[in-house]
Amino acid sequence: MEKKERIIQFDLLRVVAIFAMMMLHVAASQFDSVAVGSSEWFWFNFYDSIVRFCVPVLVMISGIFFLDPKRTYSIEKLLKKNVFRLVTAYFFWAFCYALVDAFLEYRTFHMEFVQSLVKNTFTGRYHLWFVYMMIGLYLLVPILRKIAESEKLVKYFILMSFLFCYVGNMLSILPVIGETVGTVLGKMSITMVGGYVGYFFAGYYFYHFGISRKFKNVIYGLGIVSVLFTMAGTLVLSRTAGMADRTLYNYLFPTTCFASWAVFLFFKEEISGIRFSARAAKWILKLSELSFGMYLVHDFVNVGCKKIGFTTVAFPAVMSVPVIACVVFLISFLITLVLSKIPFAKKYLM
Repeated sequence: MEKKERIIQFDLLRVVAIFAMMMLHVAASQFDSVAVGSSEWFWFNFYDSIVRFCVPVLVMISGIFFLDPKRTYSIEKLLKKNVFRLVTAYFFWAFCYALVDAFLEYRTFHMEFVQSLVKNTFTGRYHLWFVYMMIGLYLLVPILRKIAESEKLVKYFILMSFLFCYVGNMLSILPVIGETVGTVLGKMSITMVGGYVGYFFAGYYFYHFGISRKFKNVIYGLGIVSVLFTMAGTLVLSRTAGMADRTLYNYLFPTTCFASWAVFLFFKEEISGIRFSARAAKWILKLSELSFGMYLVHDFVNVGCKKIGFTTVAFPAVMSVPVIACVVFLISFLITLVLSKIPFAKKYLM
């Protein structure tokens, strides 16, 4: 029973993270079109700041399972099943988005139409960068699993990632010392601990080894402070620049790291005590199963909402962002649910 609850617990977190990602994209859609400091801008910044955990948390959830030594992941299985599925899903949806973009821009089929279609299929829609990143992580899994065999090495890797990636990235943007820090880090070239691998290991470590109650409470506090800092700092930087400044929204900053760790630990430690009804568990598992497909398709829904004028500036932003995010989530779910009835689509495209 405990094992089942833990699975549901992280299925729910996956659903929450996907919804948060959709809310982020909704909040960001008009961020540059309203005056800095206005009521609309304040709420866009508020919602964007509180959901920045979405991508790191999704990576952390993957780390729980892919680095688990009790699970078998041969290189052949990893490439043929996991990586191949991401590749096929990416190119199918990238092509679909590229086709729609080319049609809306050129209307007729000619050389520029084809060039746009080919280029945008490979570069991908803005949100599909996540798939490229996950492909890279999956390709490293056989190597990362060897590190995961040692708790000491995992903690060391997380520390190196935190210091040389997250903290290093933030120091690099500071005046006076930023350029020097960036130069030093560039010369050290510790790329192995860069990117999202630190989150991959953090999810695995927090789940399988756990942390003390005191450290957990410290992370909760740092998570709350980090969100407030991101919110306030973005306002200050934007007012200084006279335009929206997204610098502090970086997923690879210590502030986003603390917020993501806090959300992950909250679900692991607090949500695990909830007894879900059979019906609730069924819906959570279904939404989790379809979450990747919902993520892939949701920007089509975003575009559709904009085309009919259902945007975040159509009514007060305090309501428009969560309402539109809920609509996008629901329609994406229904589309993905229909597609999941097609065996080939379910296996390779979502």
